[in-house]
Amino acid sequence: MSQPKKTYDQLKAIWALAHELNLSPEQLRTMVQEIYTETQGHLSSLTQDQATKIIEILKQKAGQSEPGPAPQKYGRLPRNEPRPYMSPAQSAFMFSLARQIIKKKMQQGEYDGEYKIKNRDDFEWAIKNLLHNISWKIGRVPYDEANTRQAAQIIEALKAMRERLFLKDTSSPLTK
Repeated sequence: MSQPKKTYDQLKAIWALAHELNLSPEQLRTMVQEIYTETQGHLSSLTQDQATKIIEILKQKAGQSEPGPAPQKYGRLPRNEPRPYMSPAQSAFMFSLARQIIKKKMQQGEYDGEYKIKNRDDFEWAIKNLLHNISWKIGRVPYDEANTRQAAQIIEALKAMRERLFLKDTSSPLTK
């Protein structure tokens, strides 16, 4: 006597658990085939008992590792979630502000002596060092790994720093 076939609810549970574990359909079929070779990886050929066993295995895997976020089918993130990395425009603006600040500090003689900027490499190092120090104070994250919110905070800090520097200088167009 043949065993009853899996139910629709069992199939839904298998696919939901596979999705929770971020398993692709090919990975799921391979796993099923490793456990039940006679099914050839086809979920449609599982019996109720076999489907129950697959569900138990997937539940154990889901309990052992934290499930990742569900993959997004379309490119937009929810409004309250920051993008994983800053935009290219934010990055360019950060470097532009940092360059202005370093140039102004050089004019004011702040980079004379021990930290004298002699060439372009020193100048680039000073920019990256400034960005690193600000980003570390804001979010304890390297500036090049900042998300959009952290990048916005870094930009605001750079704007405030630039404003303070230009307000010290009475010949600056910002003070008029």
